[in-house]
Amino acid sequence: MSEELSQGFTCEIDDRDEMRCELVEDGNGHMELAIISVSRGKDTGGITIGRGQIQNLIDFLERSKEVVRA
Repeated sequence: MSEELSQGFTCEIDDRDEMRCELVEDGNGHMELAIISVSRGKDTGGITIGRGQIQNLIDFLERSKEVVRA
């Protein structure tokens, strides 16, 4: 796995909240994408997405770019 993927990334939502994306092991030796909500420095919940759903997420985000404007 490349260093960039193993480190993941964080993006700010507002001055208190952020979202952290990272790869995690599912306990069976498989990797999943974890998207974690962080508020005031504390994890407040999140989801994990397996390999089969990552492409669906990518496709949805690509279509969303056309609708969501800055």
